[in-house]
Amino acid sequence: MDTADRDDPDDPEATGDAALGGTQLVLDYDSPTHEEPDAEASGDGAEEIGHARQPGPKTRRRTTAARPDHAADSASPTTSVAAPPGWVWPPPWATSASSVTPRPAEGPTETTETTETTETAETETPTLATAGHQDAPAPQRRRTRVIVATAIAAAVVLVAGATIALTPSTKHHAAIPTPSGVVTAYLAAWGHQNWAAMANLVNDAPADFGATNQALMTDLDVIAATFAPEALTTTPAGAQETFAAHLTLAGLGSWTYRSTMPLQLIGRRWLVDWTPAVTEPDLVAGMHLARTRTLPGRAQVLAANGEPLANVPDAAELIGSVAPATTTLAAAMGTPYLPGDAVGVSGLEQAYNYELAGQPSGDILLENMAGMPLRSVHHFVGAAPQPLVTTIDPTMQSLADDVLDDVSLPAAFVAIDTSTGDVRAIISHPDGGYPRALIGSYPPGSTFKVITTTAALEDGFTPETSVTCPPSIDVSGKTFTNAEHEQFGTISFERAFAQSCNTAFIGVAEKLSDADLEAAAATYGVGSDWAFPIPHYTGAFPMPQSAVQHAADAIGQGTVSVSPLEMCSVAAAVASGAWQAPRLIEDAPAGPSTPIPPDVIANLRILMRSVVTSGTGTAADLAGDPVYAKTGTAEYGTATPPHTHAWFIGWRDNVAFALIVEAGGFGGVVAAPLVARFLADLPSPTAQNQ
Repeated sequence: MDTADRDDPDDPEATGDAALGGTQLVLDYDSPTHEEPDAEASGDGAEEIGHARQPGPKTRRRTTAARPDHAADSASPTTSVAAPPGWVWPPPWATSASSVTPRPAEGPTETTETTETTETAETETPTLATAGHQDAPAPQRRRTRVIVATAIAAAVVLVAGATIALTPSTKHHAAIPTPSGVVTAYLAAWGHQNWAAMANLVNDAPADFGATNQALMTDLDVIAATFAPEALTTTPAGAQETFAAHLTLAGLGSWTYRSTMPLQLIGRRWLVDWTPAVTEPDLVAGMHLARTRTLPGRAQVLAANGEPLANVPDAAELIGSVAPATTTLAAAMGTPYLPGDAVGVSGLEQAYNYELAGQPSGDILLENMAGMPLRSVHHFVGAAPQPLVTTIDPTMQSLADDVLDDVSLPAAFVAIDTSTGDVRAIISHPDGGYPRALIGSYPPGSTFKVITTTAALEDGFTPETSVTCPPSIDVSGKTFTNAEHEQFGTISFERAFAQSCNTAFIGVAEKLSDADLEAAAATYGVGSDWAFPIPHYTGAFPMPQSAVQHAADAIGQGTVSVSPLEMCSVAAAVASGAWQAPRLIEDAPAGPSTPIPPDVIANLRILMRSVVTSGTGTAADLAGDPVYAKTGTAEYGTATPPHTHAWFIGWRDNVAFALIVEAGGFGGVVAAPLVARFLADLPSPTAQNQ
């Protein structure tokens, strides 16, 4: 057999192969019939690199990777062929999940393609598949024949401990890593900060290669990095990849930049022709990047008139507090927060921290070795802090605080604008303690009769409907009585409401179902999930499990519970004709709203006015604009006789109110006079709008 175009026996690589055990492996990479090439076609000592002939001795090239499409050509066992020293393809970190974004399947990519034929065979360019890449062409290889002295189906050749798998097929090509494969592997290693693996893909990597790349991550405090190839083009020197780097900097946010990665074909390998500009296009030898970060001062929480809410009495709990972020808290809050940053940890400061704090600004600076900034590479604009305007009326807040200052017991007061649902005052007394106005859970006592009455009116009752008010009533063995053992005999429903007769209401409740009471409670938002910026309690109405519980719930003494904020919204609903979720922030969208039938509202207003004119709330019967209200004396605990909270809810003009004095006794005696003081000192609506 003619061996004119076999490997030169003087070639050290060929000699090395012959020394690997004495068995010669011959595979014809071009011709399945193993025909001899024409001497002219094989050239006279010229080696083909790409599509251009370059003079030089013939050298035998070892394969570095298999063409991926060979696996589909044959189901035969794979043949392992040695890779060049130090080359392992694909690297293990490139075949696992990495931070490299695949190249889009479509997109502009410039490539150069030439075709060269010989008399004996057509050459083929082997490629290494990379998702989304369209590669610059790898150099074509001339026909190469390897002589087999001992026939074998597959052989394993080990060089420097590395093996690459080839699948036999009708044509075999030396696997040459493509530029796109190198790019993918390099970016994957970068995403894992595997500097050694990156250096293995670089032509003559400098000694400070790893340090330069690590400095980018460390100096900029990078907490996440992804890299995406974008466009691979051919160049006179080889190939060039444009890629995008997406970095997330702790405390500043995201920065995306683009750089280029030149590649050269060195021997049979594509390698990155690295300079610091590959890492970041502004970098040159002797330069590095640094960062700055500036936090703006926090904005203030304001009252409805623009006055700082901090100047308003008893508003500290609404405002909340600010403290340096712990490491755990900063991590939970995410970008752009760092440990030590001032962050809201309670109240509105916490709920609106992002608006009140703004966003830090900063720069990425190019500095010389002396640390002198030369210019800004990127600027983080940040965001100015925004003041938060609440619906709190400083006048109402101050008046309510003054009223409760004279109360020795814990108390809470809430005022709401009946037309908008805006909260005008929230007082939890004593100051700086438990925020009972918002999250206090109390039995509503007789103030819940507004809700029971709503169900009764929808069931056909009217203010004129006759009911009986005996001193006591028995329900399944449980005896219910009236306060002070009062009894009024047969009276109108209006008088029973005004005098808050428990036994009459239990008799009314016998005609109502559990579902009727539950639906009425839901109409007023009891237990509903309406939004409010700070912790609050909307109440609860568990479905009654017995006749006794049904009767107790009807008079606000069973398992039903509410907060002062919720009961103020009940009074505001009767005043406006629809229940509205309370609102605390001026520009917040309106919350849910539930209309109440107009005839029900009209009758409720009659009944609540009677409480003040002739019932248990006469202490609030002021001159001028009428007051509408309902008293409540809510029993709690196991003492005999039981302790009671004093309630008073209602409205005057466009201001709804709810006040509770814990363990205060009777609502009409204790709570009603306090509200009367507040209303008497409150400017008229006309004066308030001036």
